[in-house]
Amino acid sequence: MTPAFVFGQLPRLAGADASLYPIYHAGFPITRDDCRAIAKACGESWGHLKPIFPTAAGRMGFERVLEMCEFYGQDLLFILGSSIQQHRAGLVKACRMFMDEVARSAH
Repeated sequence: MTPAFVFGQLPRLAGADASLYPIYHAGFPITRDDCRAIAKACGESWGHLKPIFPTAAGRMGFERVLEMCEFYGQDLLFILGSSIQQHRAGLVKACRMFMDEVARSAH
């Protein structure tokens, strides 16, 4: 079974709205090509099944927002994990910083 099947097609068959999977270059055994294939499997036309959001996660803080927006485009969900929760500025400020980075990356 390929990552595209496990994280892209299988969640769609199960009726999910999003697929959560590990991001490349974060210490997980998944490649950039795997992530690209997963995102494609989440969004490509497939009969009556609607597209779902790719949701790459795992040890990813706001410093990778621009990279993720460039890689995935606008159809992407972010998971705010431990790197945001444990940020030295505190959770609220870190979330604001994250949203500012998302806004900058969207243009």
